[in-house]
Parts: sequence; C-alpha cells; structure tokens
Amino acid sequence: MTVSNRPSPAPAAVAEGAEGSLTRLSVQGEFTIHRAAELHPAFMSAIARGGDIQVDLSQVTEIDSAGVQLLAMLKRAAQAEQCDLLLVGHSSAVLDVFELLSLSSFFGDPLFIDSLGEP
Repeated sequence: MTVSNRPSPAPAAVAEGAEGSLTRLSVQGEFTIHRAAELHPAFMSAIARGGDIQVDLSQVTEIDSAGVQLLAMLKRAAQAEQCDLLLVGHSSAVLDVFELLSLSSFFGDPLFIDSLGEP
C-alpha cells in the first residue's frame, strides 16, 4: 500500500473552438502521460476537421515527454494534411521543457520571454 501526502493532480482539459478553417485548442492542467489518452482524441479530431490548428498552452501546469510527443504527433499530422500548427501562450512549464530539449526550432513558434524570464 502506498500513502502519499501529494495532492491529486489537476485534471487536464482541452477546450475546443473553431473559427472558419482554424481550430483552437486550449490545454489546461497537466499535460503528462497520465492525461495523454484523454488529450489524444481531441488532437485527432482537430486534424480530422482539416484547416489550421492553434494550441494555447498558457494554462499547462506540467508537461512531460508524453505531452511533448503528443505535440510532435500533432505537428507531423498537421504537416501531412498541409495544415499549420501554431502553439501560443507557452506557460513557464512548457518553456522550461522546450528550452531543456531545444524544441523551439522544431515547433517553429516564436517564444517571447520578458526580462525576468517569464512568458
């Protein structure tokens, strides 16, 4: 039996919206292996709709390699469909992982960091 004083993880949610040919997704909470199965269908649905995809990462509290893999899969799938993927509002958790793994050039998104190092 394992006992933990750690609070339960915040659930991840994906808010979806569409404007014309642009699908907007907003990831909230953890973007980790524990939430990958929950987030994957929303990403695949966005690809199936066609058109460009914008993912708001401003409410991501934690991201791990599974979250990064989902974003990479989404980017590749969007490219295969000749759609653009734009990641916006990178939270500090996302910025830290992108910097650690040197991913900003892979995703091709502008990352704006103020003089205090906060997004």
